[in-house]
Amino acid sequence: MSIAAFQSIGLREKSMLYELLRTNRVATLKAILVDPIRGRKVIDERSRLLDGKIHPEKICSEIDKTVEAIRDLYSQRERHEGEVTLRLTSYPPPFRLLITDDAAFVSAYQPDREGHETPVIAVQKINKEKGPQESFYDAFVQVFENSWKTAQGFDLREVTRDRERRSRI
Repeated sequence: MSIAAFQSIGLREKSMLYELLRTNRVATLKAILVDPIRGRKVIDERSRLLDGKIHPEKICSEIDKTVEAIRDLYSQRERHEGEVTLRLTSYPPPFRLLITDDAAFVSAYQPDREGHETPVIAVQKINKEKGPQESFYDAFVQVFENSWKTAQGFDLREVTRDRERRSRI
């Protein structure tokens, strides 16, 4: 869950996750990004909070590049077991969130820094075999799942370029 997930996926081979997802035959990706059309107010506000250091069109371009990278992962995944799905939202994500099987990685959107420039907190999943423990992992999973339910599905087989889609609306 991110505004653009550009650093984690959209930069492709230079991204934190792209190569892992591309090469791991069973990895699953469920991504929620801000819709560059319906979420334009979110994008404009994020640009404003960054004092205009990043123009809204650049943020939209980063979202487009991430969607294309996810689309490529999807087309490669058809030969693998792992699932690749994307949903778009018009709501501002409360934070950047990456969830794996055993940890949630969370970073805040601060007014003067891009999301990838903020500290990341790792929250481990509870190992119930070790007895009573406290963890926010399940809470972050619930936030993601609730966001997933309200986000709009995106057909990764669609060939229309996202900039073309924006220009038609």
